[in-house]
Amino acid sequence: MLAKRIIPCLDVRNGKVVKGVNFTGIKEVDNPVELAKFYNKSGADELVFYDITASVEERGLFTDILKEVASQIFIPLTVGGGINTLDDFDRVLKAGADKVSVNSGAIRNPKLIEEAAKKYGDQCVVLSVDVKRVDGKFKVFAKGGRENTGIDAIEWFVNGQENGAGEVVVNSIDTDGVKNGFDLELLEILSKKLSIPIVASGGAGNMEHFRDLFKIPGIDAGLAASIFHFKEVEIMKLKKYLKSNGVEMRIWHLMRKIKILKNQEFEEKFLENTFLVVSATDNKELNDKISKLCMSKNILVNNITSQDNMNLRFMSILSNDDIQISITANGNPKKAVEVKNKIKEFFGKIF
Repeated sequence: MLAKRIIPCLDVRNGKVVKGVNFTGIKEVDNPVELAKFYNKSGADELVFYDITASVEERGLFTDILKEVASQIFIPLTVGGGINTLDDFDRVLKAGADKVSVNSGAIRNPKLIEEAAKKYGDQCVVLSVDVKRVDGKFKVFAKGGRENTGIDAIEWFVNGQENGAGEVVVNSIDTDGVKNGFDLELLEILSKKLSIPIVASGGAGNMEHFRDLFKIPGIDAGLAASIFHFKEVEIMKLKKYLKSNGVEMRIWHLMRKIKILKNQEFEEKFLENTFLVVSATDNKELNDKISKLCMSKNILVNNITSQDNMNLRFMSILSNDDIQISITANGNPKKAVEVKNKIKEFFGKIF
């Protein structure tokens, strides 16, 4: 059984995390970088960052704040707001996002999901939809919930899956910030229509609401903001509660100590408070530069493109119950594996 995910959401406006009710009455909460660091240490499985006024103001997402947030966390980061073109995807991914969330941009350009999935892979394309009941039917809203598009929400989600979205986020405007529970009626319908992961958003007020949410087959994650921001519910306590109620949860912290930097220009500050670095870019000069900096700071470093410019080597291990052989090939991992396989072939059944 796949573990369910708990995801805090940072709605950012003018450089501050904000929260409202039913997408209105927006109030400032905290600094996004500090909140991101807090959630990184609190057991969150992922983090969502929305620039909530980028679409309505018809501008690009603030990447300066995004870069700072991405540099401070070790968990997957989904980013949305003002995503209208493939260039926006490229800019956000290079700023440190793992997944890109498209909302109004997909309404303006229905081919955007398909184009992005083909270029970047469906695993990083998220369709986020703001949904509200209108005359008893679920409709898609745009521009931060301000504009009724008239599009049938259920059909829009299905089309998104067919076009290549790897995940959907269901933002219920009716339940947003009310804290009376997720929109289970809407989620039940979608769980029967979709085969890709579904992230439920809007309405969480207590731990029991998450328990009820995960009773619906096909719901992969619960997203919330204010109950986490104001510490009404602690993420690790929530996870333990859910696990005790039969919901599979990840309750561990090792990955909080591992940081993977990708699609970012290297900066020396990335080495702060670091114990070990694997320099594995496709640029030998950059790998050497990183290695030299690490060694000057007494940081352990492995350099995948050098045999000498490092102070840590990873060995290929061959073992059984009685014998263990460690193999290194002067910094050449492929050669070490080749030697390991030849030894294994030579000694046959011993290993």
